[in-house]
Amino acid sequence: SASASSNTKPRKVVGKQRGNGADFELPDWLPLDHWQTFLAMRIKIRKPASVRAQRMLIARLCDLVNKGYSPSQILAESELKCWSSVYEPKA
Repeated sequence: SASASSNTKPRKVVGKQRGNGADFELPDWLPLDHWQTFLAMRIKIRKPASVRAQRMLIARLCDLVNKGYSPSQILAESELKCWSSVYEPKA
């Protein structure tokens, strides 16, 4: 089970949003490829995620990971259903 503890070193990812030049840090428990394909899907549905929105999404994912859910599965479900957010899986 993945852990979202705050003592893991985040990875730095260069923000691709237009004009802000912000660097963005992803936690180690978040698979970069799954995150990038989720963000690409959001661009495709014409709802690109700002840096602030990405931070809020990661905070929501962190809560779900702490409840024992897989970030990969959550992102895959959102991508499959073209959701602009992430949700707790229904039992």
